[in-house]
Amino acid sequence: VEQLANAYQLLRRTQHALQAVKDEQTQLLPYDETERTRIALMVGYASCESLDSALWDVRRNVHRLFLE
Repeated sequence: VEQLANAYQLLRRTQHALQAVKDEQTQLLPYDETERTRIALMVGYASCESLDSALWDVRRNVHRLFLE
């Protein structure tokens, strides 16, 4: 439960940052590295690479949990 809650919190914080920047309902990360870095900083990560890594980690973990 804790792992799913942590994943949800990161995904929601990321979604809120995306929506704040675009002022629209979206779940898509921008392709532009500057914009991705802006989102990462808003979510609390130092770079877009570190946010991308964290997002992939939670996606894999959630997928794994649902397969068990």
